[in-house]
Amino acid sequence: MRRGKPLPIGFRNWGLVKAGVSLPFNFLILTVGTLILAAASYAGTENTLHGFQPSTGYAPTSGVIFDGAGNLYGTAYYGGSTACEGVGCGVVFKLTPVGGGAWTYTEIYTFTGGADGSHPESSLVFDAAGNLYGATGGEYFRGEFGTVFKLSPNSDGSWSFILIHAFGGGIDGMEPYSLIIDEAGDLYGTTLRGGASNAGTAFSLTPTSGGNWKEILLHTFTGCMDGAYPTGLLLDSSGSLYGTTQLGGTACYPGGVGGVFKLTTRTGGGWQATVLHRFSGGADGGYPGSLTFNSAGDLYGVASTGGNISNCQNYGCGLVFRLTQGSNGGWNESILHKFNGGNGLNPEAIIFNSSGTLYGTTKSGGSGFGLVFSLNPNGTENIIYQFGEGSDGGGPVGPLIFDQAGNLYGGTEQGGPSDSGVVYEVTP
Repeated sequence: MRRGKPLPIGFRNWGLVKAGVSLPFNFLILTVGTLILAAASYAGTENTLHGFQPSTGYAPTSGVIFDGAGNLYGTAYYGGSTACEGVGCGVVFKLTPVGGGAWTYTEIYTFTGGADGSHPESSLVFDAAGNLYGATGGEYFRGEFGTVFKLSPNSDGSWSFILIHAFGGGIDGMEPYSLIIDEAGDLYGTTLRGGASNAGTAFSLTPTSGGNWKEILLHTFTGCMDGAYPTGLLLDSSGSLYGTTQLGGTACYPGGVGGVFKLTTRTGGGWQATVLHRFSGGADGGYPGSLTFNSAGDLYGVASTGGNISNCQNYGCGLVFRLTQGSNGGWNESILHKFNGGNGLNPEAIIFNSSGTLYGTTKSGGSGFGLVFSLNPNGTENIIYQFGEGSDGGGPVGPLIFDQAGNLYGGTEQGGPSDSGVVYEVTP
């Protein structure tokens, strides 16, 4: 089971339901009939770069990244083998453009579920030397709590796997969910669970002599006012880290609907955690996800629920928010856009293009299978493309990335030739 971020009550993880996996909450089912269906045509076009098959990996839930030559790299949470209870332990893959809009798919590493880990959950990152880094979520019921790994390219085109860190499931955390890298080559990440309160951790991994890596716990979440289940991280130019928690905040886990936090270094050592905003689950949103900066240093993010709470079975369909730092040092939230189901439901990712326009995806909504949208500075939405859950995919998840021409790339949980997800390109 891909545990990932907890989904709010009233929303359904369609991929897990289709796979016959029971979910940890009493979810209410949002059917397509509750959405405001749109029949309009949209300006964007979609190109499916690869449709996944279980034998070679499926469910590309963590986005893709480019190398300097224009190849794409990503992970598939399942597949690649019949290990890990028959669903496969996941793969790292490469997509190479071959002309005419076609791409060649190559598995560069297949996880075994042993010491190397299983079910890669974080986005991949490159260092300056061209090495890839990522993290696996593991399967805690098998006593596997996640790993951080490195893949180094060889001259013959193969890749060598190096285990950097294996989590113990206790104080150091379990199920690493995110990973970023700074200019010095240090890694930073979060674990969804583990730590002193089993509410997650933020950590760093620093290379030492002899090829070893040193883990430092930056913060252990209490599950209460500072939140629980931390997800993605951002790094600013001063070395401070920003992220979101899925639960906690206004109440202790399993209550609360999350918040936005900042981690800064203390004089003399250590890190200080500050909560920038705690969500109520109402008009200001709940269950936050992706964060990004604009050029002025304001934070933008998505919340899976909230906004117009009369929509989507009175939970709200989600929103895009902005956090701006005031003269007193505090951060103030404003709502840029509220979804209503027909224009999107359960926003998943946002990213600015080079002109300062905000683009994003919603996992559901529109015609029922998610969409790509843009927002102008005053929050007016333009729907770029709606997924149909056919060969184009359905249920876009994970982060987005632009190429130099302004095309968007990402992954979907469903659709494709075996309903196992796709990697797509959308031209706005």
